[in-house]
Amino acid sequence: RPHGLLLEIVARNRSGNPDALREVANELADFDGMPPAFARFAATNLRLRGWNREAGRLLARFANTFALDPLYWLERIEVAHDDRDPDALLEAARAAHRALPNNEIFIHNLATALLFDRTHPHEAVALTFDLLNRNPDFPNARINHVSALFQLGRTSEASDQLRQITTPRRDHSEEAAYQLAWMEEHIARQAPSAIRETA
Repeated sequence: RPHGLLLEIVARNRSGNPDALREVANELADFDGMPPAFARFAATNLRLRGWNREAGRLLARFANTFALDPLYWLERIEVAHDDRDPDALLEAARAAHRALPNNEIFIHNLATALLFDRTHPHEAVALTFDLLNRNPDFPNARINHVSALFQLGRTSEASDQLRQITTPRRDHSEEAAYQLAWMEEHIARQAPSAIRETA
């Protein structure tokens, strides 16, 4: 039965009837007795077709099965990110860090989710400090550390460190994090015109 539901979603994805498809996607996400490997496959297909919430719900049911699989946690984080759901993103990032606490990517992802949430700067700065001790050349960790310092109100220290980041950003995520750090500085210094210029 889950195979048939997935085939129906794939076949009817462009039919123009999203309500009918949502019912099928929900049925698939809640189907009991699905083999874990097929559940991962189905969740990936749901996500690729824009059914992020259903994909996330399906994946969450197999957290114990895939607890030590980094790719599982990356997919959970991607689904929450694509769904623009900050609560689910933070929950997935926390779960990934609990499952694999020494994985630098998951330390970084949790720090990023915490900074996005803007309610846990002490926890974020502890994570970024730990990450920089492990890997001083991790550019996004340095940038996130600066943002966490700004959120803590340690403006002078954060500004000094931000001005020391001179290496070119290698990808879009590093550039976005860098620009966000500058916006944090402008916010901390209450410079609305500078914020508009950065944006």
